[in-house]
Amino acid sequence: MKKLFWFDTETSGTDPKKHQILTLAIVVTDTNYQILDILDIKIKPVFYLEMDPGALAINGLNPTSQEFLEGALTELEALNSIEQFYIKNQGSEHKFIGHNVKFDQEFLFEAFARNQYSNFLSNEYFLDTLPYFRKLVKQGLIKTVILKARNGLDYASSKLVHLAEALKTQAEGMAHTALTDTLTLVNTYRAAAFLDNGSNNFIFYSTKK
Repeated sequence: MKKLFWFDTETSGTDPKKHQILTLAIVVTDTNYQILDILDIKIKPVFYLEMDPGALAINGLNPTSQEFLEGALTELEALNSIEQFYIKNQGSEHKFIGHNVKFDQEFLFEAFARNQYSNFLSNEYFLDTLPYFRKLVKQGLIKTVILKARNGLDYASSKLVHLAEALKTQAEGMAHTALTDTLTLVNTYRAAAFLDNGSNNFIFYSTKK
């Protein structure tokens, strides 16, 4: 069976060398977008890495709180859980998919390196939906909010939250959580593929390392 691994992370900042993944979710679906399995994990703070207050304000996480730490894994334990989940769900063909996936991939690969953990995903293709959605927004198939760029020019947003707002595909739960955003991406891509008559054929944009 062909399987799709949709995933997202929430992090303590924007620099994989200084910050870390705090939550990670993977949603496995078939090519009809039916959910087959879900992984949703929290990762304890690594004591020597930084916490950016701006990032925490966006994702709403408090990684030192008792509520967060309950059930949270060490970074090493989290990598092992991801590997076991990956092994369990491999299909005859599978792809890893995310929205601006390079960001999440770099954080994940840095965690492998930091823990000297064998990178079992090093030969995988990580496929980015962002260029695809930008194409649909540019074509007018999805009408999102207008934002202002740093150069002062207006542009139509391709952020997941605005795509989901336009297509009414926001999953239940608070936005900017890894699991909710991953489920939202599945919903949003399914709706977009319908608008696009399925012409995407899962040809995204590889960020393979």
